Amino acid sequence: MHIALAESQWNPGMQTEERVDAIVDFLGIRSQILKTTAVIVQHDAIGKPVKLKIRYSQQYTAGGEKALVDGKISASPVVADKRWQGYEGDDLEVVIDLGGIKSISSLSSGYLRCIEPGVFLPTQVEYSISKDGKEFKSVGIVKCDVSQRDKKSIRKTFSIQGLDLDGRYIRVKATNLKEIPEWHRANGRKSWLFVDEMMVNPVIIE
Repeated sequence: MHIALAESQWNPGMQTEERVDAIVDFLGIRSQILKTTAVIVQHDAIGKPVKLKIRYSQQYTAGGEKALVDGKISASPVVADKRWQGYEGDDLEVVIDLGGIKSISSLSSGYLRCIEPGVFLPTQVEYSISKDGKEFKSVGIVKCDVSQRDKKSIRKTFSIQGLDLDGRYIRVKATNLKEIPEWHRANGRKSWLFVDEMMVNPVIIE
């Protein structure tokens, strides 16, 4: 089941990424009923080639690299939702080829916090842009600004707004916590990083 919501249904003063998280939070409380619900988002990276520096876990593939740019965002902040792609103890580094020089105003990507099974948000996400795929310029680092100990499972978007840049290649680096903290019952084991959609100039569509 897919849910597509118009921007007008949400606070027009919110950024697209904030509305995505608000929708996911709203639908997430119904996740047992809407088990395969997805929020549909239009953005400039949909269907574009993706290269991973380190491959995802075979336990949580989400269907492969293309799942990161399919325009469908998980509305279930739970590990069992197959839209999440998982990395155990490894950082995430992705390069997306937009196929040509594009004007870029915003970049974002979504992550899961579900601490019981050891899934934590990245400590930071860095976005870089390149015109040739060789020389990348960092355009911003987004730090994690919420608690990693909160037991509530959430999807959180790490985004950069207000850009006025041109580029073809987008590099996303998300830093894994690496090790489950000492206060957790599974302390010392590798922590998981779960990601779903990487977005360039996103807009929620009807």
